[in-house]
Amino acid sequence: MPFLLPEQPWVHFESSMLKVLYDMAETAEPEWTILLNADETVSPADHVRPYLRSLPRNVVGVWYPKRSAWDDAKYPKLVPLMGKAEGRRCDIWRFSPGQQPDTKRLHCQRHPLDLDQAGPFVTTQEIRATHWGWNTLEKRIARVRLYTRLDPTYELNYGVRYDEGLLFGYRETEIESLLEEYRRRYAQVADTGDAEP
Repeated sequence: MPFLLPEQPWVHFESSMLKVLYDMAETAEPEWTILLNADETVSPADHVRPYLRSLPRNVVGVWYPKRSAWDDAKYPKLVPLMGKAEGRRCDIWRFSPGQQPDTKRLHCQRHPLDLDQAGPFVTTQEIRATHWGWNTLEKRIARVRLYTRLDPTYELNYGVRYDEGLLFGYRETEIESLLEEYRRRYAQVADTGDAEP
């Protein structure tokens, strides 16, 4: 009988699923752990291993930029005109037996708890991640609704509203205002010739 995942999102705590992945890493005892979602890639791929080998032995984690691969035919320049859709991640860390994941139900940090007490982190631009999901306004609105249903008080998102976080500072009820401002900026860029609209 095939193993089927439940259709309900987060029926298991995110921390529990991370613990399974941490335990899987224990069996391989890698030097480094890299945790990516199915809709994420790291580039340049052939540079990752040489870069990690070049780091001093005391470095325990790597912060690097992650950007959205925006691909919205209806609003093609929403990124970058309304926001860069870029942040920093620490999804690469030096493996050590017994590492424990974050304990939150949702929105866990991916690297182990208390990793900063094991040694220093580095920040690099040499490695970059691309997130291929949520790459249209429609997909972002759907994600806002899912997260808000799962965490209506935003407690698991450090009190930050999901719509304001994912919709470029606007609330879901302000989508028309968001698009009005987008069209204004789009027209301004087209008029000045500063960039391709």
